Amino acid sequence: MTKIISNEIKAKPINKIIITPQPGIGVYLESNFLSTIFGGGQRVLEIGLSSLYDLSVDEFTAILAHEYGHFSNRDTSWNSYTYSMGNSLINTLRSMPGPSHDEKEEGGLVRFMMALNPAYWILLLYVTLYFKITNGFSRIREVMADIMAMRMYGGKAFRIGLLKVATNDTVFSQIIESKYVPELWKEGKTISNFTKIMEVVFEEFEKKDIEELQNHILSISQTHTIYDSHPALQVRIDYSKKFEDNPEKDKRPVGDLFDNWNEINEKTADLYNLRLMYLMGALKT
Repeated sequence: MTKIISNEIKAKPINKIIITPQPGIGVYLESNFLSTIFGGGQRVLEIGLSSLYDLSVDEFTAILAHEYGHFSNRDTSWNSYTYSMGNSLINTLRSMPGPSHDEKEEGGLVRFMMALNPAYWILLLYVTLYFKITNGFSRIREVMADIMAMRMYGGKAFRIGLLKVATNDTVFSQIIESKYVPELWKEGKTISNFTKIMEVVFEEFEKKDIEELQNHILSISQTHTIYDSHPALQVRIDYSKKFEDNPEKDKRPVGDLFDNWNEINEKTADLYNLRLMYLMGALKT
């Protein structure tokens, strides 16, 4: 599947696919800083297993085309630079003397002098402008990747896939992790299979419940700020309707693309449970 998409987009194939317990689908370059800036390093596709629930092969293909679009447009090289630069700027700003937000801090004169530090305010202005510009550019690159995916595989497949992924990520983060996992933990149980637990949760929903959840997801993300790296989900859904809907080619569930789907689900669940046990142990100490 990934080789077919890379050939159609005329991009280099992905070197590594990582299946992770954490929701979300994305790509990045794995290498040292200088190598990634110049487009070197291994191309990595990271897939959150819960994000794939109920996706058809067509929908997954459209999502993958978006991610491959980032490689084709060299967005991953740009992101590596802006991410590293952004972290450095934030760390520098935090370490620089400036206005204190701790009301219990003593030394009124010292606090006053720190608040007047001109270097702090100049750097703060620079950091603000930096994130406004870089995130604005990032949103443009996301739109370009969206357009590439929709031109190749249709607006409908991309639109439905995008909304399903957003819904799955919300269900996993806000329902399964917040409600089901703590209840299982109290009973001495853990997640045994990601797809099965997603099925259990979605079976409890009626069709109107899912529609209400999706409308809620769209409503809370229908606007964006200048600091967002992605366009609002509602905006992406709206402009996808302007592209032609390609005929459906493959309605099979995305799990059919994997030879060992159940084993992947079980091993990913084991990894998630190990992380959970480590976290619970760390909290106790």
